[in-house]
Amino acid sequence: MDMRRIETHTPARTNSGVRAAKGLSSLGFVSVPAWFTVGAARKVAEAKKAPFVVVQEAAGGFGAVSAAELECAPAGHLVSRWVRRSPVEVSPQARQHEALALMDAAGTNWLPVRAATVLMGLVTRQSLTQMAPAELSATPAAA
Repeated sequence: MDMRRIETHTPARTNSGVRAAKGLSSLGFVSVPAWFTVGAARKVAEAKKAPFVVVQEAAGGFGAVSAAELECAPAGHLVSRWVRRSPVEVSPQARQHEALALMDAAGTNWLPVRAATVLMGLVTRQSLTQMAPAELSATPAAA
């Protein structure tokens, strides 16, 4: 079983001073297989103090669900029933406004940050919109 917790604590900066998605993907998560029950996934998330659970699927895909959402789910259900899959991904080099535009286009509030086949983290609309005003003003508006 492959369980891991990935966190990026230091924001990445580009030459223009605009944060890249890699630096914004500071959400801790644990990764569990699709056959885990909700109860088992809750225990792993609690033990690792992770706010999100990423569920790995056999075909190499994945989905995510917050630990808070799992608190409301029946413990006997498969965790894969409760995940949301993001139809798009964002690269670690993407800018804040690019990630927000992707979320708007896809109708989602989170995006996986992936470099090739490696999941680097998750970025949420909340993490993007809670940036300091100076950082937001340095970010070009989305078209």
